[in-house]
Amino acid sequence: MDKKEIEVLTLANGTYEIYGVFQSQDTLSSIVLKGFHFKVEEVFCSLM
Repeated sequence: MDKKEIEVLTLANGTYEIYGVFQSQDTLSSIVLKGFHFKVEEVFCSLM
């Protein structure tokens, strides 16, 4: 079983910063990033 990790980046003050690293096996239903709400499925699907 593949283990995938992604770095989630947010745009703050005109520069990108690493918000966190999430693993594909995490059971989180959603990730909230500085006022922006992303569904985990959308985040991972967009990277495949």
